[in-house]
Amino acid sequence: MKRWIGWRRRDRGWALRIRPMATALSQFPSRSPAGAGRLCLRCAVLGMVGMGWIGAASWNWAGVLSYWPASWMGIVWAGESAKPTKQPVPALDQIARGEAMVRQTYQAELAKATGAAEKQQLALKWIEEAAGTSDDPAARFALLKLAQQIGLEIGDPELMLRAIDEAGKYFEFDVQSAKQAALQKAAQQPRPSSQAKLFAEKCAALMQQAIKQENFAWAFECGRAAYTAAKQANDPALVKAIVSQGQRLQALQEEHEKVQAALKILAQQPDDPEANRLVGRYLCLVQENWAKGLPHLARSNDPDLKPAAEKDLAQPTEVRGQIDLADLWWEVAQKQAGPGKEVLLRRAAWWYRRALPQATGLDKTKASVRLAETSGKSESEKTTPPSAKKTAKSSPPGGGKVLSIPEGASADLLKQIDPKKHRLTGEWLFRGGRLAGIPGPTGAAGLHIPVLPTGAYELQIDFTRTSGEGMIGLLTPVGGQRCVVALDCRPGVHGIDVVAGQRADNNPTTSRGAIQTGRTYRLQIKVVPEESEASVTVSLDDRPLVFYRGPAQDLQLHKDFIIRGVTGMALLSRCNVAIHSLELRPRSGRVLLTDEPAPKPGKKE
Repeated sequence: MKRWIGWRRRDRGWALRIRPMATALSQFPSRSPAGAGRLCLRCAVLGMVGMGWIGAASWNWAGVLSYWPASWMGIVWAGESAKPTKQPVPALDQIARGEAMVRQTYQAELAKATGAAEKQQLALKWIEEAAGTSDDPAARFALLKLAQQIGLEIGDPELMLRAIDEAGKYFEFDVQSAKQAALQKAAQQPRPSSQAKLFAEKCAALMQQAIKQENFAWAFECGRAAYTAAKQANDPALVKAIVSQGQRLQALQEEHEKVQAALKILAQQPDDPEANRLVGRYLCLVQENWAKGLPHLARSNDPDLKPAAEKDLAQPTEVRGQIDLADLWWEVAQKQAGPGKEVLLRRAAWWYRRALPQATGLDKTKASVRLAETSGKSESEKTTPPSAKKTAKSSPPGGGKVLSIPEGASADLLKQIDPKKHRLTGEWLFRGGRLAGIPGPTGAAGLHIPVLPTGAYELQIDFTRTSGEGMIGLLTPVGGQRCVVALDCRPGVHGIDVVAGQRADNNPTTSRGAIQTGRTYRLQIKVVPEESEASVTVSLDDRPLVFYRGPAQDLQLHKDFIIRGVTGMALLSRCNVAIHSLELRPRSGRVLLTDEPAPKPGKKE
């Protein structure tokens, strides 16, 4: 402080002798953020002394005022400089030292980790520890490098890519190039056929996720890795499927480029028919976003899609109009080929299902037959005839097993979950008595809850969003239908996905309210299915949040949430989440187990 404050005796007492502002400002560029912070604090203190906020016998107004701009500039400069910056990748000898340290520290765990699951858990532990190792860059880099190597060894592309993404948060290197190189190296790694097939399927899933995000360059890289691994697996059917997906990817990229050009035209000419046709086809036939796509098709010049879109936008409520519209979509679908045809058949099925409860005679027969024909196209369009429902009751999933719950009691569903067995995407593990979900490289975490309530029930979930932002959802059975209760489908927006073809952020169930990170909430879901109607009531901390009552057929799954092999519930998250409790109380019907009960959660983590 003596460098900045000089004292001198005056007749009226002690006064501050302040150095000129120019001298103070000249110190900023050469100082570290911490030094700049100290400097601006001194300037601010001097200003407060001069203004009388800190007592002094007398002051020099000119000198005092000259320090206020300096203190403010110091605060701004120090704040900008204090933002976390990435560090250079440590030297090879430092990384080697870090690896040796990690191996020595985890010597016992490494010896025990003989299987893929144990190695995966150890790698996740290293990734978590790296986040808190800020004082030793070499050790942090080594932890993430070794986690990536485990992903390479066990053929887990999500784990491998996540380790690279984490390293990219702290160190300066080309993350995308590193991910591409790692993925191709992993695809070429010699593996048994079964492991190579599994790796190929995981890469194909990453490709589909990239397509949904319209990240076509990364989708091609995932497709290349999937093809290489499928060839190594010597699985002709898988190779053929991946080649077909690659061809569709190429077509989608070309179509996407045309759509981007069309959007620029529509910004200037909203009624341009050809631009509307391109945008409408892409939104409806590729993204299946009918709410946004139909208005474009209605303004297009497509001779088949335009009339159907116009009638669809009119939302017929009478059975005759609904059947006619379904017939029209069915006829249009016959003129299409490939995935576009399947999408249009699903739209026709959607309208047949709306009309079916009130349909009679030939209309009812036709709707039932065509719904049966499209049942294999999408889980969201499957129907269960009365005879099939009886069969399902006599032979439920999971080999006829029923979860025994005393009347009026609740079942702890966490006891039915094995994170290793029921993981769909991302990472899940029990930690401190809680179930923790961590999104993978695709940005999502999914976990199968292997129970299927057949009647009315209540579900209670205590959860905390521990970090990040994004949706927290539950795939919810409603009689023969399924939907997703989605919190923060967009920031502060909640709802049921999908209702009558509309997503959670734009349908009658949409509600708003902030979900805070770090706060524990209690989510309660009450489901009451009836013959053709259903109600879903959702509350958060005992406050009403979402409500639906209407035709059961209007509750559907969007294609993004159709998960092969999942017949029960599922947890879905695009942020880090902790599940403290998960309890189910049946009100009617039975609760079926969709696979063998899981062992009780242990204290593994």
